[in-house]
Amino acid sequence: MRPTTVYTLMQATRDFSVMFIGTTYAPFLKSIGLDNAQITIVNWAFASLMLLAQVPTGLFADKFGRALSIKIGLVVLMLGHFAYFFATGFWSALVIEGAVGLGLAFVGGADQAWLVASLNARGQGKDVQAAFGTANSVSFTACLVSGSLGALIGARDFRWPWIACGLTGILPVILTVAFMREPPPSASAPPPPDRGNKTVDPKEDLARLSWRLLRGSYDLKWSLAAICALAFATPFFHYWPLVFRDQVGPYSMAVLWLAIYSPKVLGAVSMRLWSHKLANGRGILALSCALGTAGLGLFAAGRSVGLAALLLGTLAFEFALGYFQPLASAFVQRRVVEKCRATYGSLQSLLSGTWSVVVMIGIAGAMATRPDTVASIKDLWWQMGALMCVAAVPVFLFRPKGHQP
Repeated sequence: MRPTTVYTLMQATRDFSVMFIGTTYAPFLKSIGLDNAQITIVNWAFASLMLLAQVPTGLFADKFGRALSIKIGLVVLMLGHFAYFFATGFWSALVIEGAVGLGLAFVGGADQAWLVASLNARGQGKDVQAAFGTANSVSFTACLVSGSLGALIGARDFRWPWIACGLTGILPVILTVAFMREPPPSASAPPPPDRGNKTVDPKEDLARLSWRLLRGSYDLKWSLAAICALAFATPFFHYWPLVFRDQVGPYSMAVLWLAIYSPKVLGAVSMRLWSHKLANGRGILALSCALGTAGLGLFAAGRSVGLAALLLGTLAFEFALGYFQPLASAFVQRRVVEKCRATYGSLQSLLSGTWSVVVMIGIAGAMATRPDTVASIKDLWWQMGALMCVAAVPVFLFRPKGHQP
């Protein structure tokens, strides 16, 4: 099976599994006694443990095999989802969320590194951007289906989608065990386009090498800043089901999920179809504009009055995210040397995750001082959207000039 096919199916089945709780995650936590501030604290635990595990798991992947790291992570993720079915309150949710974060740390970074290494081994390194676009398009489409099914399953009891997560989580485990193998070393990998990274010492420590690549590369520092700006979208991911559930019934959430998530699929498909045109800096410009559009959408959703206006802002936000994510992945992978791909991915997640944790601490503090209402959540949305728009301005003004996206 071709590497792009294996990667696409792995990502699609993994995200299909996870997204069964797309519409029920926050309502489930509410049902076991958590308030809005505690929901953010639980997500802080998830991000913090994943943060602490990022570099060790990245080093593990580069040293012992990226395919092995992915398989371990998928098993831990599956077990964590099964465990969530038995959560009874804040402390059990906190522990389980940490375990899920550990599982994703083993997968994150290693998956993209495996794909790029596999394509380079076949002399297909130029296809990286299209491969990420294809994988995201298929994955987002799978999430459309599982999110709607999860809304129907959870309409009567918010616990049952966790069982669906665990059972379908077996699929990516079987797929990777059967078809994912370590690619052979390749000398055909294209050199990173940023002039700051000309030489690589084969004996250099992987973590040190990854840090040197980041410090010496304007492009990588710029992309890290753009990715960090997405942290301001955190309250949307935590609370959107609570906001929409306040306006529609539990069964209507299945249809609403299709409406909300479809633009994300459209964004990824659009990027895939236009990938051949996003050269000579146009992809970098598109990435910058997508970040600003996401901020404007979140701002509009927070300031909206009525379901139609709320949906319009949300659709703009989701489309921009669907466009941004595969572009950002391809941009980074083209600028990292093969030896430390997974370690660099973990370093990037460590740094961006640190900022996300800081943002989540601020969100938890803000929510703790506000009424536990939908109005408080929407106020937080437009404030975070405004901050994302502000962050998008320097990202746009100081974008790299003339490189491949």
